[in-house]
Amino acid sequence: LATGRSKFVVRGFTNPVSVAVDEARGRIYVADSKTSEIKAFDQSGNYLSTIVGFGLGDANIHNPAQVSLDSQGNIYVADLFNFKVKVYSPEGKFLKVVGKGAGDSLGYFSKLIGVAVDSEGHIYAVDTSFNNIQIFDQEGNLLLVIGGDGNPPGYFRLPMHIYIDEKDRIYIADTLNSRIQVLQYLKEGESAPR
Repeated sequence: LATGRSKFVVRGFTNPVSVAVDEARGRIYVADSKTSEIKAFDQSGNYLSTIVGFGLGDANIHNPAQVSLDSQGNIYVADLFNFKVKVYSPEGKFLKVVGKGAGDSLGYFSKLIGVAVDSEGHIYAVDTSFNNIQIFDQEGNLLLVIGGDGNPPGYFRLPMHIYIDEKDRIYIADTLNSRIQVLQYLKEGESAPR
């Protein structure tokens, strides 16, 4: 722990690639891609536990690319080399996988790099190889695919991480198009903002 202008800096990682903050539980989760671990810290930067570590089975991860949380504090990991989204409880108990694994068809992943969850629990998985976002329900059923290679709105070139805010605005880092795209999830009965 080092102090400076920041409140604190947590050290001891090999290659930290993503962070998620659970304010309700006072936890910070950090994904380290080199060690294939998700570590939990309190809001003062004190280590609490390793939620999940390296492995090729469904309960483990191999090179996490992004970690996100849902409204219940469940932890979602874009597991790059296992080609699936892994889901854990706030305490670190393995819950499920989303996605069918490696492949080039709908529901499969080639380079799963990002994951986020909207207010209704839909799971958004970003695949840089396909330049798209696949959206799943909580049972793992594929609902919709957004994107494809290109530069019109809604298309991507090397999309990276994704973030969904409290108003269900979806932010995607669209790397090779040199932009951040912002989409809006509309609940049933809602109309598009003007």
